[in-house]
Amino acid sequence: MINIAIIDQNRTYRESLKTMLEQIEGFRVVLISSDDGCLSTKDGVRAQIVLFDYNIPPTRWSEVTKIALATGMPYKILLLTMFREEFVACNYTDKMLKSSGKSEFEFQIKRMMETQESEFPDVYLINLIDHE
Repeated sequence: MINIAIIDQNRTYRESLKTMLEQIEGFRVVLISSDDGCLSTKDGVRAQIVLFDYNIPPTRWSEVTKIALATGMPYKILLLTMFREEFVACNYTDKMLKSSGKSEFEFQIKRMMETQESEFPDVYLINLIDHE
């Protein structure tokens, strides 16, 4: 079972993505939020992968990184972008367009979970701040 958290500012999108992902065998959405303040559920289940809205301010990235490092259980982050221009401009490796379909999300999440290493968000954050 792959535990997934969805952190996105758009409530309608969060709900529809949750519904779509829960239709995929082996996927379980354990957290859905507009804020990354808590990346574990009330019963203590931790997300293994976080689907993170590209438009959340860069300062929040550092907070997500600190949470991951403090828990000793780093999770993987899949950045979600709304526009193709953002997708192309973003240097982060694990990213998807929000308009992607169910099979694309399934493929990308499973691919990320199979890889031993994932680019950690602090690398992306440093690049983003350097270019502003």
